[in-house]
Amino acid sequence: MNILNFVTDDKFLDLAIINHDSVGDNVSNRFALVINPAGSKESYEFKYIKTGSRIDILYPNEIIRYIDTYAIDAIILHSLYSIPLKIIPKIKQNIPILWLAWGYDIYENPTGTPLIKLDKLYLPHTKIAVDLTNAQRRGPIKNKLALLRDYLLSHKIIKTSQVRNVEKALKRINFFSGIIDMEYKLMKNIPDFKAEESVYVYSPLSNNAKHISSSGINILLGNSANPTNNHIDILNILKERGIDSSKIIVPLNYGGSPIYTNTVCQHGDKLFGEQFAPLVTFLEKEVYTEYIRSCGFVIIGTMRQQAMGNIHLALDMGAKIFLFKDSILYRYLRDKGYIVFTIEEDLTREGLSLPLSKEDAEYNRDLKNKLLSKKWNKNAMLRIYDQLQNYILNH
Repeated sequence: MNILNFVTDDKFLDLAIINHDSVGDNVSNRFALVINPAGSKESYEFKYIKTGSRIDILYPNEIIRYIDTYAIDAIILHSLYSIPLKIIPKIKQNIPILWLAWGYDIYENPTGTPLIKLDKLYLPHTKIAVDLTNAQRRGPIKNKLALLRDYLLSHKIIKTSQVRNVEKALKRINFFSGIIDMEYKLMKNIPDFKAEESVYVYSPLSNNAKHISSSGINILLGNSANPTNNHIDILNILKERGIDSSKIIVPLNYGGSPIYTNTVCQHGDKLFGEQFAPLVTFLEKEVYTEYIRSCGFVIIGTMRQQAMGNIHLALDMGAKIFLFKDSILYRYLRDKGYIVFTIEEDLTREGLSLPLSKEDAEYNRDLKNKLLSKKWNKNAMLRIYDQLQNYILNH
């Protein structure tokens, strides 16, 4: 089976390439990145991916010809937006398409109408910052038009070509995997969504990493510069509750906009001074892990699914994790049996003075290793290959 993986230039893809290369004796994986037609394939430089030699650079008008030339049997989309939406329905029906959905795809997607709509993606102070960021980025006239468009879209008064392209693309998707299994159940409520469920995990299939425990009392806030982390509201909560004895490490070196990042930095510095420690340049995994290791407490302020890589790392290190109790992540982790805490009730001076007990840390770590074992991950990949192969045989 000859599989074509469409990827984005993202930090998770090197791991995905290693995983795909290590599983399936009769499977060949190709990887392709689609770039803007105005760009140069010859001079393209990867920002995050290190194994660029494995990836073919394509223009949008080359996709269908590439699929035919290399006799592609199946396609995996690492994000719905890894190729232009209008191309997806043009792929031959006998070629199965697996969509590996990222949070951006389903909670924020750029059509203005998220596929999974949450009541409050942004908390009040962060929402103000997001609105100001958008207004500054767009300018006054474009911002007013964008707000009007979003209103009309959200009330289904109009449909843009982008919305129609999403609807057509959803009808063509054969298999779907969210980052967490709950997302498939939420997607099933969408009329155009008919895909079967798959399970894919961006986790290592080899386990060469040494066990590292958290060794500090610092606080980790969020996982990126995406405002869905609700940085400003969390910083306000920490200040209001008099939590000022630890360094607050805030990763702002991935995702988000420079305007929003600067707003968070100014606010954090105003409230906490030198105690506020933003990470604004991209760090190698080993260096980033050392920062995480200094954090015995992790606050994830998202209402949507996000930051699973940081959460898994925190579970490995025995850190104490705080989430909003109405968030998808809190419900998911509690349903799986993890010991986690709420921002509303547990994020206090006392709660941050007591690290997770040794017994609870070991319980979380053992549960995580059981649910995401090397054997389980490999079997999940093999099940996906079986799904794709069966589709091919039946068509």
